[in-house]
Amino acid sequence: MKVLFIGDISGKPGRETVKKVLSQIRKDEKIDFVIANCENAAHGRGVTADIITELQAYGIDYFTAGDHVWDQKEFIEEMQSNNLPLVRFYNYDGGNNIPGKNYDVIEIGKEKIVIASFCGISFMRFVPRNPFWAADDFFNELNSRGIDNNNSIIIIDFHGESTAEKLSFGEYIKDKASAMLGTHTHVGTIDFQNKGNMAYITDVGMSGPYNSVIGMGPVTVRPRPSSPKTRPPATIGCGRAGTSAVPPHP
Repeated sequence: MKVLFIGDISGKPGRETVKKVLSQIRKDEKIDFVIANCENAAHGRGVTADIITELQAYGIDYFTAGDHVWDQKEFIEEMQSNNLPLVRFYNYDGGNNIPGKNYDVIEIGKEKIVIASFCGISFMRFVPRNPFWAADDFFNELNSRGIDNNNSIIIIDFHGESTAEKLSFGEYIKDKASAMLGTHTHVGTIDFQNKGNMAYITDVGMSGPYNSVIGMGPVTVRPRPSSPKTRPPATIGCGRAGTSAVPPHP
């Protein structure tokens, strides 16, 4: 099975880029299953059920979230649906009391794909449960269901700021997962590699506008360090856009 993972889709420019290129990529590369991080797909902050439906029509099968997934308030209620093709962080302190699925197992013919998302603790705006300890619980839970990387494709989205933390987490799970794809910074790295039998990249990058600061309009981002009491209206970047994606499983 051939799986494609798309980096953080940022606003309408990111969605339009996916619409423009994904169908041909799926055809040319014979992609069987597409996963994308969608936490910024709604004007750069959060996502909605309608936007997920829109992105599904463009060829994305499943979604991972991030710390901004709660920014669209109506989506908190929408996340209660078990039919929503999205996972939020596994390592929230609230566990199953938090809306949404903490991981999912998708069966396609004789194949199983496990999708999970973990949040880092370095430099993040909130502190979840330690992802390393949570990973122990996650893989123990899979093992109790008879699932491991010998009989399933296990895809991990690690959402974090720190490159060192992502690299360390990759080393920690490299014998248990099929792929670990870093997200969140919107800046792609060039270290796509195999750690053991696991595909790894520190950050996949962004699907969004080049004329931006990590997807947002420069004016939106600039005042934050110099004036913490002032926050201008959110704007999305404009102009030429691109898509960042990697093939986590051949």
